[in-house]
Amino acid sequence: MKTLTHQEIQSFSFFIQYNYTYTLYMDDLPSATIVRDEHNRDLPPNYFEGIPIGTFRIYKGDHEIMIYNHLDITVLVHHTIEGHQRIVGFEVEPFSIGEGPKRGLNNPFDKDGVQYLEPDQQFRFSYRVISRVSI
Repeated sequence: MKTLTHQEIQSFSFFIQYNYTYTLYMDDLPSATIVRDEHNRDLPPNYFEGIPIGTFRIYKGDHEIMIYNHLDITVLVHHTIEGHQRIVGFEVEPFSIGEGPKRGLNNPFDKDGVQYLEPDQQFRFSYRVISRVSI
């Protein structure tokens, strides 16, 4: 865990407010970012280029800046006729996970469930890799 400095918080805030993104690469393949409907996760996802750093909203007159500090990475693997496996793509779904008692995935209305950019707070980054076989 790391405590963010005032300068780091200002930099992250700037990048988030101006929609900066980054891209991960695996076997020279760029990541595809998945964005799901937050109310109905069964709907087909949307795909975007670049992984957002976070999001912000205005709530009761205040700017709340939420950073995505967790990635679910799904690796798409194809089995060849020769019995080999080949990575054919990978998807990244970003989340914000807080450290409070209601820790959860990306609930923007739960102040304890997400990671907001605030001074003197502990910051943790995590990821989970999921493998999925494609045809």
